[in-house]
Amino acid sequence: MKESKVDILFFHRGLHCLVVMDLKIGEFRPEYAGKMNYYLSLLDRLERREDENRSIGIILCAEKDNLEVKLALEDMGKPIGVADYLLIVESGFGSFKKNDYLCTR
Repeated sequence: MKESKVDILFFHRGLHCLVVMDLKIGEFRPEYAGKMNYYLSLLDRLERREDENRSIGIILCAEKDNLEVKLALEDMGKPIGVADYLLIVESGFGSFKKNDYLCTR
């Protein structure tokens, strides 16, 4: 099996499951849902323990069309969410020329 890498992977103690985040700099595309479905299948098959809940996926995009997201996730059957974010760029902060802040909407 070839190697797959996710952007962010952590364990949520309250939900007792693995959570994978896929970070996108552009707008949501339906194929992102298929890729996340693949990641969740891999995690549940290879990493999840018997006493843990199913893995959860979050796709974070710069923009999203709610209808497009709904159609892409409609028959997935896995817990996947899509959120958009607003990137705020400030200059002159500390020793950096630019400092990017990420805020979900």
